[in-house]
Order: sequence, then structure tokens, then C-alpha cells
Amino acid sequence: MGSKPRISAAATAAGRPRATTPGSNQSITGKPQINRRGSAHTAPADGAVVSDKLETLRNLIRSQDAGENPDQLFQEAADYIVLLKTQVIVLQKLVGFYGAQPQENRDGGA
Repeated sequence: MGSKPRISAAATAAGRPRATTPGSNQSITGKPQINRRGSAHTAPADGAVVSDKLETLRNLIRSQDAGENPDQLFQEAADYIVLLKTQVIVLQKLVGFYGAQPQENRDGGA
């Protein structure tokens, strides 16, 4: 029934085993573990963090309907990502096409 400290995988990979308390994101020393992005693992105490992130996503995809449910919002975000990827491909092809032409031909031979 006694709980043993866990060794975090990230710390083991770094060659320094770091024990953590079960169910915690902090080491035994009380320091929070840092993820790959450099931020501490934190669990939201309430839905405020999720609501803020959904609002940010709504603003990023220029959603007109503020009353959308999250499933519709995620689908619209996925569609917007596909649109952006398509625009990038088209622009890359245009750069490749115009970048391959000699300088005097770009202005229509003038």
C-alpha cells in the first residue's frame, strides 16, 4: 500500500533520474516538472482556461458565430488550416514559377 516515488521518463532520458510523487507533476523537491516547450504541467482548476483557449481559437479563425459549440469550432478550424495550407502551396508554386524566369521576362519583355 505504500507508494513509491516515480521516475519521470524525461529525466531518465536526460541521464538524471528524478523522483516524483504519485499523481503529481512536481518532483519530491517541490519543483514543477517542465515539459518540452519549457512550461510547467498544470491542470486547470476550472473551465476558465478551456474557455479562454476556445475564445482565442474563435478569434484566430475569424468565426462570425460566437455561439458555436466546440465541435463546430474545431471543424471550422480544421477547414481553415486546409485553406491556409492550400494558399501556401499556391504561393510556393508562384514563387517557383516566377523565380525560374530571367529578370527581363518578368515585366513582360519591357
